[in-house]
Amino acid sequence: MNKMSIIFFFITIVFLQNELSFMNYYKNFIEFEKLISNEDSKNAESELETLLIKYVPRFTKDYIIISQLCLLNKNKTKAIFWIKESMKYGAKLNCLKQIELLNKNITQNEWVLLKTKANELDSIYRSKINQSLALRINKNYQEE
Repeated sequence: MNKMSIIFFFITIVFLQNELSFMNYYKNFIEFEKLISNEDSKNAESELETLLIKYVPRFTKDYIIISQLCLLNKNKTKAIFWIKESMKYGAKLNCLKQIELLNKNITQNEWVLLKTKANELDSIYRSKINQSLALRINKNYQEE
């Protein structure tokens, strides 16, 4: 087998594994949505937490959803943990405060503590962004 064939083989395997992971994520996410529609917040929280730990990609909205589930399940400490995780994936404190369930259940002192962590969490988020790709996308968007 020549070198190019081996390289192509490994690239194909990596691509298929990523596709499979993504498909499994959404398959399990559908199960999570069924739990939500059945108002089974305890099991929904557990299912979503498993998804967030087990699969990549991770989406900001999922962290926001699980933080709300934790509040519904009377687990504020865990909710605040997931709020911080959402901020590591780009959620902004001002937007989080506008979510009624969060706003009603997170105290002013807890929001202040989150605000003290906001810059650090935003730095983590920004460190994940491919800046050259972001600039190219922005440039293409501006040209359209």
